[in-house]
Amino acid sequence: MDEMHQEKDHTEMHKLISIIDNLSRAIGDLTDSVGKYSLDYVEEKVNNAHELLFNKEKVDAY
Repeated sequence: MDEMHQEKDHTEMHKLISIIDNLSRAIGDLTDSVGKYSLDYVEEKVNNAHELLFNKEKVDAY
């Protein structure tokens, strides 16, 4: 029984890591000290995180 929960927790952790990675990339792009950022890139990363979080569809996180 614990093995089932452990596998589910591992899957959830992997999903959360992808969500955090996408959001941190978007924030990192917005905080560029030179001020050069791509709104398309930021939108793509936030959209990927949203889709992963709410299971809307499978996305390629990278």
